[in-house]
Amino acid sequence: MAKKESFYQVGLCRHCSDKTRQLFLDGINECSEEIPHDDGRRYVYGDVHTLSFFRCDGCKGILIYRTYYADAVDIAEADKLDPKWIFRLNNFESESSFTDCSSLLYSTNKDAGERIEAGLDPPTPEPVRSIYNEALAVKDRSPNAFAMLVGKALEAMQKDLGIPRRQLEELESRFSPHGLTQLAVRIKDWRNAAAHYDAPTDNVSAEQAADINAFFRLIAEYVYVLPDKLEKARAKVELDVDAAVDGIH
Repeated sequence: MAKKESFYQVGLCRHCSDKTRQLFLDGINECSEEIPHDDGRRYVYGDVHTLSFFRCDGCKGILIYRTYYADAVDIAEADKLDPKWIFRLNNFESESSFTDCSSLLYSTNKDAGERIEAGLDPPTPEPVRSIYNEALAVKDRSPNAFAMLVGKALEAMQKDLGIPRRQLEELESRFSPHGLTQLAVRIKDWRNAAAHYDAPTDNVSAEQAADINAFFRLIAEYVYVLPDKLEKARAKVELDVDAAVDGIH
């Protein structure tokens, strides 16, 4: 009997270095609702991800990842999608790595605590997601480091949007929710407190780190995720209207 081929990746274990290998155990694809064609045929799945299970060579914990594949996938393609496609992300032909496109959802290692918070999904830009994932890895161990990295992720967001560092008020002029700028400024305040030592009270607490996390995720939701969802909904409405018009004619 031929020996089963083993697949490995490295990184994202909260207890081990980013050089530690993780053995692939199994994977399964998840899709959102099926979008039917106007003539009743099966058409496409939306928002396709792969859930993969690994065992870390270092701490022996089981790790569960969620990896983004595509916004919409043809039914036939989705049915044939091998969960091991994730390893194509690490070859020289890919522009992204597994760690760039994946979020760590859960670890069975007892020291990791309970559920590990997921990262930010696309359409949030990769540089923002990458820095935020780095921040999540140290959130519980070092609230100060978390605050500084989230501040860096906020700067990456500003760069993506073309907003100068000292003009955070542009967030509110572009995205309607009142208070968005105030949240961003507070994140910057905490980041500055974490980066400088004047007194012990300047340290960021675990409770403040939780607020920083909630504020940043809310900003990302308004800036990237909600507009993307609205655009997809608008496109679907237009598709339904076109189909209805064609049916009349």
